[in-house]
Amino acid sequence: MSIRHIALAAATAALAACTQTTRVGSADLTTLYSSTTMGYAARGGELATEIRGNPFPAQYEGERVAAALKPPGWHRNFRFTTRPNQETASSYRLILRFNPPAGGPVGDQLCRGQEWGGFTPGGGPIVAHGTLCVADRLASEVRAYGGPAASPEDPAFQTTMNAMLAELLPPTNRQIEMNGDRCGDC
Repeated sequence: MSIRHIALAAATAALAACTQTTRVGSADLTTLYSSTTMGYAARGGELATEIRGNPFPAQYEGERVAAALKPPGWHRNFRFTTRPNQETASSYRLILRFNPPAGGPVGDQLCRGQEWGGFTPGGGPIVAHGTLCVADRLASEVRAYGGPAASPEDPAFQTTMNAMLAELLPPTNRQIEMNGDRCGDC
C-alpha cells in the first residue's frame, strides 16, 4: 500500500469520525426554567413530547422515538411520551425537531404552535432542535448534532439525545442562581 493510499484511508477515517461526533450548543434557559421545573413538568411520571421531522432512513412512530429517550440522571425518573395521560398532563411539553428547515421558527414561536415544512429527510447526520415549553412560552431550548442513526435504539441516536437532554434539562438554571429572580437576559 502506498503512502498516498494510507493518507487517503486516514483522511477518510478521520472524516467518518467527524460525522459521528456529537455536538451540543449551549442551552438558552429563560426564567421559566429552574431547579423545580422538571418536577412540575413530569408530574405523573411522564413528559408530553412532540416529535417533528425524522432523523432516520426509515419512518418510526413518534411514540417509539419518544420512548427511546431517557431523562438526565439528576431528574427523577420519568418517561417521554407523545400520548400523555390527560388526567396528569401539565402545561409543559417538549418539542423535538429533527433536521428542521434552516431559518425555521424557534423558541416562543414553536411554543405558540408556529411551524412550517421543509424538514430534511432522515438518514444522514442528525440535526436536532429541542424546545421545552410552558404553555405557549419558552423555558429552554438547544440544538444538537450527531449520528447518523438507523433507529431510535441506535447508539448514535442515544448518544446525541442524551447529550442534548442533559443540556436542555439541566439540574439548575445558573443564571437564576447567580442573579436571583432578576435573571436579565436568560
